[in-house]
Amino acid sequence: SGYLVNDPALVQPKGSGKLLLFFSRSPNSSIEACRKKEEPLWACPDIRKSREIAFASSIDNGETWKFENVIVNANNSGDLSAPSQPAAVQVGEEIWLYYGTYPETFMKENIFRLRLSSDTKKTLSEAERVKMDGFSPGMFFENPHLVRLKCPLKSSHLFTMVVNNRQKNAIFFHSSIDGIHFRGSFQSVLPFEEKLLASPTQMPGPA
Repeated sequence: SGYLVNDPALVQPKGSGKLLLFFSRSPNSSIEACRKKEEPLWACPDIRKSREIAFASSIDNGETWKFENVIVNANNSGDLSAPSQPAAVQVGEEIWLYYGTYPETFMKENIFRLRLSSDTKKTLSEAERVKMDGFSPGMFFENPHLVRLKCPLKSSHLFTMVVNNRQKNAIFFHSSIDGIHFRGSFQSVLPFEEKLLASPTQMPGPA
């Protein structure tokens, strides 16, 4: 109550029997202030300051949910701007939480990673800026979605990430071994340029 909630990201820590739902939320008061100014929500200063990422948990397979805590806000987002659009990946005994931010200028990548313990009781790192091939000052990325894949010929894993870019109306695909340095940018452009291409997702194929 009192918040606009969106951008759900679901993860189930192995062996816990619990579902975790990460989401971004903005106070209704900030949204109304932006509407009165007739500013788009993504660019409105009131939202930039007040949006945060929180999470809830469920022990009955998603039938009911308990609000747990706020994980990221502007103070610990990595660039002092409000976070949004979380994506969560289980990595061993940790949960790696990725998200985007909306700083006033986009001189560096605006995707960050925060490492949490799998029970979410401990924050294991400060926000780390994700490094992405193909980035140049002025670009900003939105709606990160990540998948962790087992490499069949190596004893390691591969992270794949898709994000959309508003300026180029394009989806970018990257891959990474360590989850922080993403290489091999591949750009896919929507054929209808007048429409916004947003919120990409991906699903692993059969083994």
